Amino acid sequence: MLGAARWLVAGLAAVVATGGAALQFTVRDDSPFLAPIYYALPWPVIGGLLLFATLLGTRPQRLPSLVAALAALGWWIFQSCGWAAPAAGKWKAITWNLGRPKHPFMPLVKLVRTERPDLVALIETGSLDRNAIATYERVLPGYRLMPLGEGLACLTRGSVMAGVLSHLPNGSDVGRLRVRIGSDWMNVLIADIDAHPWLPRRQALRELLGLASGQPRTIVMGDFNTPMESAHLDGFRDRFREVLTGPHNGFRETWPFNVPLLSLDQIWLSRDFAPVFASRRHTFASDHAPVVATFSPADQ
Repeated sequence: MLGAARWLVAGLAAVVATGGAALQFTVRDDSPFLAPIYYALPWPVIGGLLLFATLLGTRPQRLPSLVAALAALGWWIFQSCGWAAPAAGKWKAITWNLGRPKHPFMPLVKLVRTERPDLVALIETGSLDRNAIATYERVLPGYRLMPLGEGLACLTRGSVMAGVLSHLPNGSDVGRLRVRIGSDWMNVLIADIDAHPWLPRRQALRELLGLASGQPRTIVMGDFNTPMESAHLDGFRDRFREVLTGPHNGFRETWPFNVPLLSLDQIWLSRDFAPVFASRRHTFASDHAPVVATFSPADQ
């Protein structure tokens, strides 16, 4: 009886993993009914389920399950993991979901002091009152912190034109700014797409793409709460470059708590920019890892 139960559990794990792999290669999250399953079954989970099936399965089940597990994990590592050496670009940007901390948030201060970025997109900042803003600008000389509302903020060494907050469908938000770094102007969009797995993302990401398109030197960064491989990001792939699909080091998945499951935090550059190097930073200060990227004009 126990052997039959193990066989059934192993078979169920293999079936679920096979269905997840089929979604990854076909519709992805294009169907609102299948999207939550797609989000719940990224390649690391598929590989883990197949290893679980290998351990519990009968002897005839084990070899095919093991081969499938190694194939799934190998495909994930091939897609995700980069081995590039760090390289400097003309500019450096960071995006980080802080997880609503108390301020001043010293891991943020340490990261900025270490990396010296030109531009930082902050998501889920929590309450940023005047005292907190003044504290950050005092301990980070040369930086200006601009809250945008709805937990979005921009920290930059440049000058900023007044930011505009826009609401997207299903509780998502985007802050839009024009930032001057040295003599260079950039259009910056800081996005926070709602995390609820049952809410469709198609319209929010379509409207975000519409706001971002048609202007030169545009950066779209933030917490997309949508895997980088999503069908809803195909339009971004046509018009922008994501920094962690270029030269990068380590895994590109940023959530949760250093476990590389989902690539939710992203930096998209318009095609007149060229990504130079990117990596996620390991931290337990938030459930999201910060993404640090260097980039230059595309013609350099």
